[in-house]
This record gives sequence, structure tokens and C-alpha cells, in this order.
Amino acid sequence: TKAFFVTNQTVPDRKRAEVEDVLRNEHNIDVRILDRTWILDRVFKGKNEALAAEELGLTALSRRAVIKGPLDVKREEELNEIEERIRESVQLGRINSSLVDDALDAADLARNIERPRTEVEGRYSRAIQIAGKHGTLRQKIEASYQWAWTLYFWFEDYDAFVEQYTIVEKLALGSRNVYDLERLTSLWYCLHASVRYGILDAQLTTYETHTEILSSELQRLQKEKDRPSTALQAETLFLKIQMTRRIAAEKPVDDLLRFLQDVVLRSKGLVGYPLEPLVEILTEIGPVLEGSIEYDKLFETIVEVTSARDGEVRAARMLLIRGKQQILQDRNVEAIATLGRALQPLYKYETRYDIVQALYLCSCAYDEMGLLWAAR
Repeated sequence: TKAFFVTNQTVPDRKRAEVEDVLRNEHNIDVRILDRTWILDRVFKGKNEALAAEELGLTALSRRAVIKGPLDVKREEELNEIEERIRESVQLGRINSSLVDDALDAADLARNIERPRTEVEGRYSRAIQIAGKHGTLRQKIEASYQWAWTLYFWFEDYDAFVEQYTIVEKLALGSRNVYDLERLTSLWYCLHASVRYGILDAQLTTYETHTEILSSELQRLQKEKDRPSTALQAETLFLKIQMTRRIAAEKPVDDLLRFLQDVVLRSKGLVGYPLEPLVEILTEIGPVLEGSIEYDKLFETIVEVTSARDGEVRAARMLLIRGKQQILQDRNVEAIATLGRALQPLYKYETRYDIVQALYLCSCAYDEMGLLWAAR
């Protein structure tokens, strides 16, 4: 299906494209010409200097001395532990969703400590394959998403990124989990930036089609009024995409800012809506919207809502501390009442770790009272 021609000479882009088109039309086969620029790119950007030196016998080529910091040493130890767990799981036939998590963690660690691309790609390929056979839809999307993210930011392989984007898109289609579409939206921003700055061609990447598909999926989730947090988060992602495109086209965004102001107001009391990421993004783009009256109104609304949320959180965390003290004093009934008052204010994105602790403490108190079903 494909033919590759590799040369150590430099081939101008225009000439290469012309020859590829002629051969493709003449022989009905996809032809790729890889020249000196490609070879150097694979060696140095892919950090494969040691491989080139060893295979080509380049004794004069100095190898990079890598000085490992304590964080990298810790990551390598963790990587070895995970690989041992994977080996044991495969030997014992424990092929399940836990193995998928381990495979993906191993790939992420190999990427973060900058192992060679061949090794990183192999690990992500393994994670994607295991997820495809034994993982949940969430794990399948996460594995494919992380590989796409790696292709873009670690290896700058934009053509491969576009192919991987399409895979993540197909997996996310029809999902009722807004987090899946949030992952796809993150990749869309990469695609948008690459097209905007001429790294990728809009037509070859079918940029508009991808944008329409993502927008349509987000609008689908907006209609799920029985899940208000999901619907509002999908609406937020949709508005952010529209704003990004308009800013790039230097078009006014005042109506979108008004819609976002309404979103922030409607987020009050919604336990699953992540307000904090929206606040961070809107704060960052402030210089771009300098002088906009609608942005000033939106910012004031954000300050008002976040101040109320922060006040609730502070009070809830104090109740959390008090509940823990009551458990240690064997006052379990009072502890359950105290922790119960903390639960509702802690049902927020930015306090997700606190709510886990509160629920755990409630479980401990019920367990001490012999109420095992409630503890469960």
C-alpha cells in the first residue's frame, strides 16, 4: 500500500511533492520520499544519536551525557516496578483493566524520562492494544489520547498526530462522558494551532470537518438536561472553541462572553461542574480581550462566584477537621453529623480530594458503630 524511497541527499519540498504525486497517479500506490532532512530530524529530534552512532560505527560522534536528577531516578524505579507487575500479570493470566492502567502508566513514565521514541512508541502501542481488548471505553480513549499528545509535544510528528486525532475522535463519538470530549477538545486546540500557524494544511487535515464533528458532539451533550453538570460543561467547551476561532479570525466575541457569564452564574450549586479550569483560561486570555466591557462584566461575575465557593470550601474543610477529631474521640454519631454538613460544599472539582477524605471518614465512623452496609 505504500512505497518509501530514502536518500541521503536533500530534496526540495516542492520537487518531492511533485514526484510523489506523479508516481502515486501512475502506479496507484502511496509513495513517500524521505530525504536528508527527514533522516536528521529522526536522529536528533527523536534522540536517537546513540542508535545512529552504534549502527553506523560512528566512533567520532560524541554521545550525550545524561545527568539524572532525583525525580528521574524515582520515575525509573517506578517504571521498573510497573513493568514487573505487568510481567507477573501476564504470566498469571490476570489480564484486566488494572493491567491497562499499568501499561499506560509505564508508557507515560517512559515518555517523561525521555526514553528513545522506539521505546516510548512501543509502550504506548502495548497500552492501546491491551485497552482495546480488555479496557473500558474511558481507558481506550485515554491511551489513544496520551499517544496523540506525545506525538504532538514530545516528538513533533504532526502528520502522525493528525492520524491519531482521528482515532481518538472515533472512540469519543457518542460518549456520554463529557470528560472524553474534553480530551478530544484538548487535541483540537493542538490541531487548530497547527493549522493557524501553517504547520499543517487545513484541507489535508480536514480541519473544518473535525471541528464540525466536535461541535456537534458537544451540542449533543448540552441537551442532556437531566445531567446539568455534564450539559453545562459541554456548553462551556463549545463556547471556548467558538471563542478560539473568532479570536484567530479577529472577529468580535462579546456575545460569547455574555454566554460565558451566564454559564458561570448557572454553575452555582452544580456539584460536578469544574469551574476552576474555566477561571484559569479566562484569566489567561484577559490581555487579548483588553478593553472589552463584556469581559470586565464576566470577570466580575467570576470573582463573585469563586469568592462564594471559596468561603463554602473553607468552612467545609474546618468541618472535615472537626469530624476527624470526633472520630478519634470515639464520638462517631457526632462525627457523622459534622461530616455530613461538609459533604455538599465539597462536591466541587477543586475539592475532589477533600470529598474523598470526607466520605472515607464517614465510612470509618459507620464501621466503628457496626453499621457495615452504611460503611460500604
